[in-house]
Amino acid sequence: NNGDYMNKKYRNNKSISVLIIVLIYLVAFVGAFFSFQYIPIDNLILKFLVSDLIATSIVYLFSLIFRNPSIYDPYWSVAPMVIVPFILWHTGSYQFFSIFVLALVELWGLRLTINWLISFKNLNSIDWRYVQLKEKHPKLWPLLNILGICYLPTLVVFLGLMPIFAYFSTFATATSINILGFILSAVIGLGGVIIEGVADGQMLKFKKDPNNVGKINQTGLWKNSRHPNYFGEIAFWISLFLFSMTISNRWVLLFCPLIVFLLFAFISIPMMEKRQLANKKGYDEYKKKTNLLLPIWPPQEKTNK
Repeated sequence: NNGDYMNKKYRNNKSISVLIIVLIYLVAFVGAFFSFQYIPIDNLILKFLVSDLIATSIVYLFSLIFRNPSIYDPYWSVAPMVIVPFILWHTGSYQFFSIFVLALVELWGLRLTINWLISFKNLNSIDWRYVQLKEKHPKLWPLLNILGICYLPTLVVFLGLMPIFAYFSTFATATSINILGFILSAVIGLGGVIIEGVADGQMLKFKKDPNNVGKINQTGLWKNSRHPNYFGEIAFWISLFLFSMTISNRWVLLFCPLIVFLLFAFISIPMMEKRQLANKKGYDEYKKKTNLLLPIWPPQEKTNK
């Protein structure tokens, strides 16, 4: 009876569900903050990583309590909005260039979180990918849940932020900055955020129309690209690496945006493509005349040229 009451009064209500998730994240980040203060580790990056994993663990535990792994979903965009200001604070690199990068990260995270909030229904709503994984691999599900859904994305995002660590840390001793490189990085980063935002907006508008149920979105950026939102997301993470290169040539950090790209290329996109092929009539033909990511110059136009 208590379970039924909670299911009706709380889990089906979007406002209450959002409030619960907000409280969960507050607990997670307070836990991470105090852990950061008292962890006996001298290395700053390692302290941030351990604190990040502790916050992830708290969110994971609450996802078990509420039986919904999707509680972790906003962590991808929320965590960097908390981590990056703390990196700036601890490195003390209060320069225009570092403040701009911070603002870009906050803009990216805020937009992505708002998009999650718009799409989020309630605590009874679970991402179809998690449902699919649980149905296909019931015995491995506990491991897939904690490692694949929680810790893997946390580690990928943390690696993606490594250029920011390098960028802010180097400011104290940097003698110059590549202004043209900074402008290029800013254009790519802002462009990525804008493209992702426009693509998500066009998809949300498309899905709201009841006449589009079962149809393929071929409007706007989706006309030439099957995943323009992922294209924008990847561009954003590449820009963080490029920002770090404006101060020092640390090519080893290229691995950071690369690992983000690989996550999309070998996990997110293949799962989405398989689902679309199974559920959308004509998706195979749509694939032939569109790019996987690039929202311009579709294959048919290239052929004609």
